[in-house]
Amino acid sequence: MLRGPNCDSDHFLVTAIIKQKITTNYEKRKQKKSWDTNRLNSQEIVHKYQENIKTQIDKIELRTDINEEWTNIKTEIINSAKEIIGTGKKERNDWFDDECREIILEKNKERNKCLNRNTRIKREDYEQKRSEAKNLFKKKKRELLKKKIEEISESTEKKLTRKFYKGIT
Repeated sequence: MLRGPNCDSDHFLVTAIIKQKITTNYEKRKQKKSWDTNRLNSQEIVHKYQENIKTQIDKIELRTDINEEWTNIKTEIINSAKEIIGTGKKERNDWFDDECREIILEKNKERNKCLNRNTRIKREDYEQKRSEAKNLFKKKKRELLKKKIEEISESTEKKLTRKFYKGIT
């Protein structure tokens, strides 16, 4: 049994060793790239991107095979996008900030005190910190959801359909 890891439960973590032969999969899965489309709001970057594509496509020699031409054009467009636009990072937890980190550290300190010497007072302190953390997380998630709903409704009022659909998904 492991008493150290905090899984936010009154149970303790149990470890086991399992031996299993894993088969190798030689096919590489293609990861879908998400471009940082927020950078395209700047006219300067849009103009730079268009100019880069134009110069790269002008360098391509015309051939009789249409498939070969398409692959050349496609690679140049993707290279220009990598160079100028870049890939976007999608945040999973926009609501998680320094305040949340601090309350988790406090909660873990109380838990460690409770594990070292399990008394009723230490257990109550841990339970209090645990409920404070839970309530803070609910509050942060609710605030983020409210903010997103306001942005979506604002985009519908201004008839910004792209921003509306992006906010929904």
